[in-house]
Amino acid sequence: MKFKIIPAIIFAVILIPLSISLHTDYMVYNSGKLVSAVITTVPPPKSGRHSGSQTMNIEYDGNNYGVDIPDSLTKYHPGDTVALLYLQTGKEHDFLIPNHNPISSSIIPIIMLLGFFIASVYYAFGNE
Repeated sequence: MKFKIIPAIIFAVILIPLSISLHTDYMVYNSGKLVSAVITTVPPPKSGRHSGSQTMNIEYDGNNYGVDIPDSLTKYHPGDTVALLYLQTGKEHDFLIPNHNPISSSIIPIIMLLGFFIASVYYAFGNE
């Protein structure tokens, strides 16, 4: 019985940081202001089937930041100016690509993990 709870704990450990990250991205999407930033470095485009996101370095307000971008946006070059959504929360500076709704890209994994978590708790504590 005591080992049946382990899958639920694993799903909860994965689900909590993912939900916090999604909440931060949603706050930037919902409340962020549109700013112009200068690109300092752009990662080389990935080739093959494994596409995802990479980190582009930008300069905004005299400071350097890293911004996760989809592979489709690696067409930019250092020195280009790009518009980004920006929100400062405490000491954190968060940037997001405009028109990139974080809910649409993250809701399916969160629903799946939540479903697995609920199923694991039911398996652990359900009647045998």
